[in-house]
Amino acid sequence: MTMPKASLRTWLKAGSVLRRFGARDEGSTTPIFALCAIPLVFAAGIAIDTSRQSTARVQVQAATDAAALAAAAAYGVGSENYTAVANAYFTKTVSQFPDLASASIATNVSVDTANNTLTMTASGAIPTTLTRIGGFDTMPLAAANTSPSGGGGGGGAGAAATGGGTSSGGTISSTVSLPVFSDHHKGQIVLVMDYSSSMDEYIGGKKKYITMRDEAAKLVSNLSQNQTNQDVEFGLVPFSHAVRVTMPNNFYYGKTGTSSSTYCIDDRNYPYNLSPDTPSTSTTNNASKFFTTSCSYFSSKNLNVRALSLNHAGTVSQINSMTPYGNTHIALGMETAWHLLTPNAPYAATVNEEETLKAVVLLTDGQQTSPGNGPNNILSVAQAESNLEEQCRRMKAAGIRVVTVSFDLSDTLTQNRLKDCSSDNLEKKVAAGEPTPKYYFNTNTNEELASAFGIIRDSLARNMYLSK
Repeated sequence: MTMPKASLRTWLKAGSVLRRFGARDEGSTTPIFALCAIPLVFAAGIAIDTSRQSTARVQVQAATDAAALAAAAAYGVGSENYTAVANAYFTKTVSQFPDLASASIATNVSVDTANNTLTMTASGAIPTTLTRIGGFDTMPLAAANTSPSGGGGGGGAGAAATGGGTSSGGTISSTVSLPVFSDHHKGQIVLVMDYSSSMDEYIGGKKKYITMRDEAAKLVSNLSQNQTNQDVEFGLVPFSHAVRVTMPNNFYYGKTGTSSSTYCIDDRNYPYNLSPDTPSTSTTNNASKFFTTSCSYFSSKNLNVRALSLNHAGTVSQINSMTPYGNTHIALGMETAWHLLTPNAPYAATVNEEETLKAVVLLTDGQQTSPGNGPNNILSVAQAESNLEEQCRRMKAAGIRVVTVSFDLSDTLTQNRLKDCSSDNLEKKVAAGEPTPKYYFNTNTNEELASAFGIIRDSLARNMYLSK
């Protein structure tokens, strides 16, 4: 404990008074004894408050460790409220210690998605007791460059400490690993990514599609456990005003034959565009077939639908090679994703004997701008929006997990539609005290999108692990 200059001057003045009293024979002994008691009390106060500081440091470290583990568990099930969870655990823990009742403590929670860690910090000071006579009203929780006894969070609740607790300059911290599941787990995940022209715009000094691309590639690598897990398949649906597919000719409107060709398609006739049913291959019944449409530049920009695949390196390679072009047809992207997840032709997804998580992760930065097919040959943007709502309702009823992300999207109606589309509005059965999973994310910065993808990654990993 370092004595402030003002207190040092007070102490020197007190020493001068003592010397004057000692030089006078007629001085009363009572003031002398009183002044002599000051350093004794102050010394005792230093001992007491130093002990209190050490105890408080251990107590706050314990609270920080518990809060970090709780936050990591919340993050792992997809909760955006992991900071609130951390603060609630911290407050509950410190409330058990009387010496901390009047302490001034600030907390902070941060997530490092690159290193897959979460850090909880607590900083502040506690009031002193007897050392107040020397001008010390408070003392920091932790002295500089010290390591409190009992520091370091242990593993638990799906998280493990990665370096233990530390303290420096009044700040105590605890860093824990976010949940990672090493067991192989089964999943079929389709990434539905908006590659309309607006994704070529800049946000925070970086093009939006590049942030989306980087986070999507990272998600595939993480969930495939660095491309080693052959129990999880990934599909890609890059969409703008159309999607570019490869399938047998007899699934396209007006075409025949079983040899495969690549075309851009629009959504099917209503109500076929609301289901993943196999189109008729009859030459006399074209009502359920896919309409082809023009899509110049889709090929050069590599905007190709990729069926579910175990070739994770190929999936990441395609994600890294795609660039934006065109308008926005969200409903068409979801319609195509549903086809990829079913055992029906033309994509015929594999059916696993074990329970498999089927999930769609949809990201868009804009409103629906392309028209959709409706009843009585209605063709409008409003119909496309209605189609998306019905598609999502049916997909969730079929057991598909729907995760939606809005990125730099200012339209409230579209935000609400994406939230309703997600699995957020399904009843979620969670144990008492556990955080509610999160399936819709409204992001406006590159950092928020990275955080959202980290939560999505851990939530899907947990879901696949529990599905095994």
